[in-house]
Amino acid sequence: MASLAERIGEMRRAPGRVRFDEFTVVVRALGWVEVRSRGSHYRYRSADGHAAMTVVRPHGDRDYCSVRAVRELLRWVDDTGALDD
Repeated sequence: MASLAERIGEMRRAPGRVRFDEFTVVVRALGWVEVRSRGSHYRYRSADGHAAMTVVRPHGDRDYCSVRAVRELLRWVDDTGALDD
């Protein structure tokens, strides 16, 4: 299984090819919590409660999460230094 840093590296290389399950694994590993869901919309909140995002589970002919959601998560990682251990 890939480490968190490797998974985020893959997301950076190809933000348009991130499956929802992979996105969920990374979000939870970073300490985000799913606070609610309604249909295909999942709402996550960061552990400190200062950030929130909505991610739409791909459906229909789509296989991947939106690039916007992936970039929003990557921006949060960069801003908070979440991988600086």
